[in-house]
Amino acid sequence: MTSDIDANIKTLATRLYTNSTHPGAKQRFILTISGVPGSGKSFISGHLCHEINALAKSHGQSESIAVVVPMDGYHYTKAQLDQMEGLKNMQYIHLAPEFNEIRYSHRIVIVEGLYLQLASLEPWSKLRKFVDEAMWVEPKDASLAKDRLIARHMGSRVGRDYVTAKARAENNDIPNGQFIIENRYQPDTVFLN
Repeated sequence: MTSDIDANIKTLATRLYTNSTHPGAKQRFILTISGVPGSGKSFISGHLCHEINALAKSHGQSESIAVVVPMDGYHYTKAQLDQMEGLKNMQYIHLAPEFNEIRYSHRIVIVEGLYLQLASLEPWSKLRKFVDEAMWVEPKDASLAKDRLIARHMGSRVGRDYVTAKARAENNDIPNGQFIIENRYQPDTVFLN
């Protein structure tokens, strides 16, 4: 059985694929996906990219046409990362950004991150003019987002136990999410997750 989320992602993937591959379409379509911490931005971005590329393959295209560019970590300087509790003296910092190469074949670039839709904070506020569509991922339940954050932190070196992970979610992630909600521009699309 297909979940509502899967069905919604397939519908969105079909729309984006169709709009980006018809004659006269722009060479590149930029979609930002933002939301509060724990809303499921990375999951939605990855799943959407996979569905778009599966559609392309089913239509005979040999190369992927969609790519995800995650912004996690780009908003921190190395000095800020060095000051974060639990990250000092680490050889590998999971918060450092990943890099996905954007190729000529990538007609759809999905940029995923927290601050991409901020209307009041530079340099983030300048991005809107380069974006074709802004999507907000809304958690169906705030407690679900908090539970996801706690689980994420417990699986990382940042919050090794439940108490530390819960404190990080409540004292860092949730206030950060509230700041984003209060300072974002209106998205084009809202995706319930």
